[in-house]
Amino acid sequence: MKSGFGQSLAPQDKVRNLLKNTRALQAHNIDDYVYRQRQSWNNNYGNRGRDLKYFSVDDLMKVPENSPNDPEYNRSLVINPNHSVTAMNFLASYGHWSLQIMSQDNRKTADWQLSLKTPVLSSWHPNEIENVIRSHHSEEVFRDYKRLVMSQFREATNSLINQARRDCRGLTAWSITSCDRSSLLVAQMPRVSVSSGVAFLTL
Repeated sequence: MKSGFGQSLAPQDKVRNLLKNTRALQAHNIDDYVYRQRQSWNNNYGNRGRDLKYFSVDDLMKVPENSPNDPEYNRSLVINPNHSVTAMNFLASYGHWSLQIMSQDNRKTADWQLSLKTPVLSSWHPNEIENVIRSHHSEEVFRDYKRLVMSQFREATNSLINQARRDCRGLTAWSITSCDRSSLLVAQMPRVSVSSGVAFLTL
């Protein structure tokens, strides 16, 4: 186990160090970096999800079984060699919500994402989730789904973060949020802080 001064840093100090020492997150780069990444995601994920198979309202509203993190399973995952992700460090779900923490080959610090489940896919991009549901069901159904998952949010994220702290204590990860609404949402999670559209998870 590593030891030393760096291990005792408070979460806000870890975030401050990342903002200072990660080129993309430095003050003169971060706004443009976040803008360009969000634009790319919106052009891609924002237009996806309309051609997936039909699912019923009952299937959409059915609360999935919780799935705890399983390090052995994570190690067995076959990672697409064309993807920037090199390893899955943490993967767990609670109700409709799931938390993933991944290593990437193009950066030193882990990435993370909070996703929502539908019967046909899990997604972290709100436009993709809406497209999936609205392609088969009404605006009212979509609103009912939003109310359902938000009623789970606090309990789900508390449980997921507690699991992550148990299995990945000391790890710090960061991720650009998909939009300002997502920034406001994940800022309500324990161990998460948001700065200029980047969400920092400190375990």
